[in-house]
Amino acid sequence: MADNYSDRTQRLKWLTDDRTADDEMDSVLKRIWDLASDCPEEDTLLALNNVLDIINPQKVKKRWYSRTGWMFAMAAVVLLIPVVSVVSAIRYGKGLDSDYEQVQCTVPVGAMQRMTLPDGTYVTLNAGSYLSYPKAFRGSERIVRLVGEASFDVAHDEEHPFVVHTPKFSVRALGTRFSVLCDQGLDRSTATLEEGKVQISSLVDPEKVFFLNPDEQFSYDTRLKTYHVSRVNAARENDWTTGAMYFNEDSLNEILEKAGRMYGRTIVNLVSDDDSKYTMSFPPGEDFDRIMDIICMTVGNIKLIRQEGSVIVTLK
Repeated sequence: MADNYSDRTQRLKWLTDDRTADDEMDSVLKRIWDLASDCPEEDTLLALNNVLDIINPQKVKKRWYSRTGWMFAMAAVVLLIPVVSVVSAIRYGKGLDSDYEQVQCTVPVGAMQRMTLPDGTYVTLNAGSYLSYPKAFRGSERIVRLVGEASFDVAHDEEHPFVVHTPKFSVRALGTRFSVLCDQGLDRSTATLEEGKVQISSLVDPEKVFFLNPDEQFSYDTRLKTYHVSRVNAARENDWTTGAMYFNEDSLNEILEKAGRMYGRTIVNLVSDDDSKYTMSFPPGEDFDRIMDIICMTVGNIKLIRQEGSVIVTLK
């Protein structure tokens, strides 16, 4: 049967417009009925009645059950199928769009946040960090984006690798436990593996690819543009997830940056960084002023100027 868009539109208008002349509409619907060979089953008519009740129960008239009711019902079913299909497609498309919506989580300084991602991956976000992930993981990879520091306990899924993108590198894993630190205020970005195996790919130099085994740490030096893999105590490196602080061969600038973020304090560093590295640790809940005093004693040639809401670090 020849059928074009304008004809279908006009017929749909007739079905929903009470002002349409009955004779005109009946004539068109009868021509449709004449081309049909079978009458609908009772279940079909019941389904049609339910659809009409949903669309507009006030416009359901008794004439659907008159002597011409069978042909009107059949024609209406034929016309409503594409309408229902379009509505279903739109709703399905919106559902997919909502799955792809990104959840953005920002942790303020002086705080920490734990969460579970849609795939069951457990994440701990450190103070001053940002994480973005989809409402539902779809496609071949489970991709998240991180700026700051986070620890990941990844739900195992061999067919869908878990990927963490940072501004400097990406970490790819199937199911494992690792932590990532990549902050614009730090000279060094790291990825530390506690369990399993991960692949590190540089975004600065795509040809640089590294594979980590447990208790290994990948480091990228922003100033020197160098990469390094070393042996570490991964559990100690992740002490921050318990509220403790552990510095392993960190510069003074890195130590002050991490301490200020962890405790939500403003630390102004007026000391130029040299090549000196320091290792120290502090238990959970340690007093901030005590931490700063110990840092001063360890470095040896600096002093603190405490002001309301901030600490200035300068040479003696």
